[in-house]
Amino acid sequence: MSSDLTATQMFFEIQQYVLNHTTPIMLVTTSEKSAKQLYHEILRQLPKLTAIYFPAWDTLPYDRLTPSPVVIGQRLKALYQTLTQPIHCVITTYEALIERCPPADFIMQNTLILKTHDLIPLTTFSRQLGALGYQSTDIVTQPGEFAQRGALIDVYPLGASTAYRIDWFDDEIDSIRRFNTETQLSTQKIDQIHHFPTHEYLLNSLTIQNAIQAIGPIRQSRQNHFIKQLQSEQHDQLHYFLDLFHSKMDYLTDYLPDDMMLLHQAAHPESIIQSIDERNQMAYQAQQHTQYLLAPERIWAPHLIQQLKTIYAPKLRCRPLSFELHTAPAQSNFTQIKEALNLKRRCVLTAHHHIGLEPLSNQMKSSNITYQIVQTFQDIKNPGVYLAESALLDTIDCPDLNLSLIPESCLNTRPAHSTRSHIPKTHADFQSEHTIFDFNSIKKGDHIVHEQYGIGRFLGIQSLSIRSQQSDFLTLEYADSDQIHLPIQDLPQLSRYIGSTQTLKLSSLNSKQWQKTKQRAQKQIESLTGPLLEMYAKRNASKGIELHVDEILLNRFNEQLPFQLTQDQVKTIQDIQSDLSSSFNMDRLVCADVGFGKTEVAMQAAFICGLSGYQILLLAPTTVLAAQHYHTLKSRFEGWPFNIQQLSRHTSLKQQSTLASELERGTIDIFITTHAGLNPKYHFKKLGLLIVDEEHKFGVKHKELLQRYRAYTNILSLTATPIPRTLNLALSQYRSLSVMSTPPQARLAVKTIVCDNTDPCIHNAILREVHRGGQIYYCVNDIDRLPQIKQQLQKRYPEIQIDIAHGQMPAQHIQSVMHSFYTEQTQLLLCTTLIESGLDVPNANTLIIERADLMGMAQLHQLRGRVGRSNIQAFAYLGTPKDYTLSKAAHIRLDTLVTHQSLGSGFRVSIEDLELRGAGELFGAKQSGAIQQVGLATYIKLLNQNLAEHQTDPVAAQIPIHSDCACHIPLEYIQDENLRMEVYCRLTTAPDLKALEDIKSDLSDRFGPIPESLNHLIDLIEFKYYSRSTYIQSIHLSEQSYAITLQAQGHLLARLNRMLKHLEQLIEMKPPRTLCIQRKDPIASRAACIEVLKKIETISLHPTPSTQDSAKEIF
Repeated sequence: MSSDLTATQMFFEIQQYVLNHTTPIMLVTTSEKSAKQLYHEILRQLPKLTAIYFPAWDTLPYDRLTPSPVVIGQRLKALYQTLTQPIHCVITTYEALIERCPPADFIMQNTLILKTHDLIPLTTFSRQLGALGYQSTDIVTQPGEFAQRGALIDVYPLGASTAYRIDWFDDEIDSIRRFNTETQLSTQKIDQIHHFPTHEYLLNSLTIQNAIQAIGPIRQSRQNHFIKQLQSEQHDQLHYFLDLFHSKMDYLTDYLPDDMMLLHQAAHPESIIQSIDERNQMAYQAQQHTQYLLAPERIWAPHLIQQLKTIYAPKLRCRPLSFELHTAPAQSNFTQIKEALNLKRRCVLTAHHHIGLEPLSNQMKSSNITYQIVQTFQDIKNPGVYLAESALLDTIDCPDLNLSLIPESCLNTRPAHSTRSHIPKTHADFQSEHTIFDFNSIKKGDHIVHEQYGIGRFLGIQSLSIRSQQSDFLTLEYADSDQIHLPIQDLPQLSRYIGSTQTLKLSSLNSKQWQKTKQRAQKQIESLTGPLLEMYAKRNASKGIELHVDEILLNRFNEQLPFQLTQDQVKTIQDIQSDLSSSFNMDRLVCADVGFGKTEVAMQAAFICGLSGYQILLLAPTTVLAAQHYHTLKSRFEGWPFNIQQLSRHTSLKQQSTLASELERGTIDIFITTHAGLNPKYHFKKLGLLIVDEEHKFGVKHKELLQRYRAYTNILSLTATPIPRTLNLALSQYRSLSVMSTPPQARLAVKTIVCDNTDPCIHNAILREVHRGGQIYYCVNDIDRLPQIKQQLQKRYPEIQIDIAHGQMPAQHIQSVMHSFYTEQTQLLLCTTLIESGLDVPNANTLIIERADLMGMAQLHQLRGRVGRSNIQAFAYLGTPKDYTLSKAAHIRLDTLVTHQSLGSGFRVSIEDLELRGAGELFGAKQSGAIQQVGLATYIKLLNQNLAEHQTDPVAAQIPIHSDCACHIPLEYIQDENLRMEVYCRLTTAPDLKALEDIKSDLSDRFGPIPESLNHLIDLIEFKYYSRSTYIQSIHLSEQSYAITLQAQGHLLARLNRMLKHLEQLIEMKPPRTLCIQRKDPIASRAACIEVLKKIETISLHPTPSTQDSAKEIF
């Protein structure tokens, strides 16, 4: 009896075929996983072959979800390629093969090609994008979006791997550049781009009318409901109504040449098609009575497989190859290598990525086996051992090709090494800006706090004419509907109110209540700063553990990384290296979403510490997470002289005693444990680093025990969603903060959906995940109900394996269940919140939570992080009871999770959590009243001011800087108010001149040349960095001049006169003490003003000139 081919067998069949034939061939696979694997392997191994991949819709039959833009883009791009270029190979699935698709004329008429130097008005192109279904947005982040700003358009075409920035000069396209959607900065220039429609139909008044006519005149309520959906231009389910939008429908085979060859993966394709057809028919029967649907035969064509047998089968002339599949254990594969050499075979050892070739190479050397590294299989000519990069997974033996193939997964290789150099010393630092935005960004309607006026409401940006000059102001509303207009440059005096707003009242501009409120808060703060100062005085008084960073060994350690670090990881690691090599102990909080690389950052810190001869304590909140860390570190540190040990509640008393003894003697380098490790019986000989993972999971008592380490060792805390206490301490600069918001490459955001527990979407979610070969977490935080729910699920889904996991099960049973799930033997894991930490299963991409309304925001975010850990679209369903009124707080929690479902959103979730619960737990209940009255940001500012009073360095006073010029962002430069507000926030909170220069560069890149009115505002902001001298009274900017008014200092004018002799043509002294710099040449006069400010600062720092200074002044 014949069996299905594996993807590996199919690849060698196609490779052998194209060596002997020129006729194109179509490969039909049983799953998208096999199709993708084949497609990428063909691109890698047969680069001269033109191959296309045509996927099926990634939805269930009659699903409410629309196919992802990525899948639609792949489909339309593939169809376009078949029409415009010779195709050698088509890879698709049986499901995609029988799906109807748009006709060829639709593809050709609605593909928009844009080239540099094309003549097309920007407004025309913008309308064309809208007609193709692209959504206009402020910032482009995903396929199907575009943003217009002045003479620029950002667009993310479907079918493209990146977004593009198009720059116009009049009606001519001046340039097209790729840009990074994370940083919004452009990279490489290209010549042309293709824009495909966002759906396989167009939705406009004409197509809607044609679709309504196609429905027919006799209608029932279901048809009328569907027509209303059409007229409101909702895209839900519309891809299942393509037949209404096109006069005729095609199939993929209609796009292909008649002499196309065919290779099936399935031994019996008819049974595969029959199974698909039965599923489609069942879905139709289940839903046709409740909604209007097209019959399955108008969407799919199961009979097509019979036509293919008639048309293509006789023309398949390649003789099938003979294969032997092996499932031998790793050690016996070395025997297979030697047997292949004895038989004069070509033996190929493969690594999934090029960085995996080094450990394979090392194994061959240690086994005295001669080998050669090749780029592609085509380079393998003679018998011998070869190493190659490949994603093929099967161990096979093919006598016909005189070939044996063994993947790295079947060999005992060490973790993959890379040949990349050590962490780069330069990087683009976007991290601090994103942190500021999340905390300080203000939107219309937000509650705000002004330092002088108190709590108000932000009504928006208003343009006002002052002295005949137009400028932007922030309009703030206070009690009794009173309003004030705040100049943009005073925005730093404003902060978003963070705290509970349920009983919040606006401050009155006609009373002194706000000042009294601030005074009360300051008194409460004074009772807090004493202990804080004492704690940090101890840390600063005691000399820190100054560690040596061995660059050579660290470089070797980083060469073992099996992946590329993100820019945020690089920045965080550099900051940690700087902390550890300083004379003060580190206290750093690293905030990053699950799967964003916190563990690697911690391992780098541990490596530096261990090399310096110090011990490391790693604390995790659960046994499962501690065990995962133990295995991860054992693997990562393999080959290095580190003794890594683990302690858990399952460790015997004898083992505990041994561990305690070894810790005290200093023979254990890295000690991984739960809070059990905080027991006083465990003493370290030389502790140098404490790593606390999932810090928000530790209770108050355990955190108090951690305080004893704070005064004398380095501390690194890791968290995905910091609770308010840790977040607030970090933001208020008592701890250093690193936010890693850059996702790993190809990671997708988890789609988050709120629905009731009985909703059909839960049923569809399970079917979808099982259908695509994935796994499901089904979370019910009620141990007693788990057996009953398992019985219900097993009855409804008899074909899938379901296991239960919860914290009260024996440890060995939990381990067995988790192993079964990790190895994909179990499809659905019915569990409690036990999975919240520690489980990493890339194939599990659907999460269902019953009674999500009863869980906290941080907990829900952590649970959501269990899925979406690969490049596959993941889903999280937050279940709530049907016909049950949720509390307001529960509504807000769930809405926040839906709103913030983008990658790296943990920090934003924390801010929302602060607003919902208030920040009373910042420093305990005694401080909650003060925080609520003035808001968290103002509270922290007052606290910092109080602490600054105890410091020796004086705080520089702010000097008034005024302008009569227009100082604003013109509407034609940035139209969206939220985006303008974001830019204003970035400019006015830039920490230094370098950051300000980076922002200017970003603005030019994203929006085009900076207009004059915005340059005036930037001048005002820039001058404040040069005007910290007590010798300056004020600065005034007008259209004619820069005017710097000085304090009465007798020697100042004389010294300035000598130092600025070379600028006397630009500078004029006006009585009594004002330097005027004429603005005849904008560039020269601005440079002169900055030079004057620098000279004044020099004089203020050195009031009495030295002999050397005097000599400089003379010249």
